[in-house]
Amino acid sequence: MCIRITYTTRPICEPYDSATQVITLPAALSPAGAHLVVRALLTELAVIQPRIGARCHCGAAIRLLPRVPQQRRSGQVTHHGA
Repeated sequence: MCIRITYTTRPICEPYDSATQVITLPAALSPAGAHLVVRALLTELAVIQPRIGARCHCGAAIRLLPRVPQQRRSGQVTHHGA
């Protein structure tokens, strides 16, 4: 897959960086909204999209990885295996 997806909490000026081929999405965006935005950006870049899913210009499926929040780990959790 050539195009990667990243999430940020900062304001986004340009959602697509052509030098790194990265699409940056707001972290607060729902998975359905993120999928819609990615498809719209790729369509704007003249990448033909299938009826379902999102495809990179190379033909690979775009995966929207789940956002896993960073967790704080207290000493009690790491020592007691909770």
